[in-house]
Amino acid sequence: MRRPIAVIVGAGALALGLASIAWGVSPSTGIYQGIINGSDNVGGHNEGEGLFRVKKTSSGKRIVPANCCGYTATHIVAPNNLFGNPPYPHCDPYNADLAKTSLAIANGAFDYKGYALGPNSKRYPIHFKGAWVSQKKVKGFTRITKGSCDTGRMPWTMRTPPP
Repeated sequence: MRRPIAVIVGAGALALGLASIAWGVSPSTGIYQGIINGSDNVGGHNEGEGLFRVKKTSSGKRIVPANCCGYTATHIVAPNNLFGNPPYPHCDPYNADLAKTSLAIANGAFDYKGYALGPNSKRYPIHFKGAWVSQKKVKGFTRITKGSCDTGRMPWTMRTPPP
């Protein structure tokens, strides 16, 4: 039985397209900054902005703290909606500084479930997840829980270089 060549070529193109999605986007090294989508901002910045650096290491690219934009970083900072719009519950009234100072990037994505650090060594459960949609743009969400408080998924977009 003969099959039309167009069907075979089309199936191959579809398989190749799905494979490239599964491999993910390789992020550019540099400093990434961003805020919760739709939140109040001044030139792409606000009190709840996130900030990190993608660094090339011998074991691959990793997310590490970044010094930028008037902020001396000792932690990876996940975007958090501290004040205002859109209204998410405020389970963590502080910047979402992660307890971990390095995150692995695998297949153009990362997924951290752990803690954010507040003053006086308080720890807040956090889920910080993202995937690169282009070499210089990553999209994801931050979710903070504390007791019965749950922000839900707060979507964000981060870019390099920062504005």
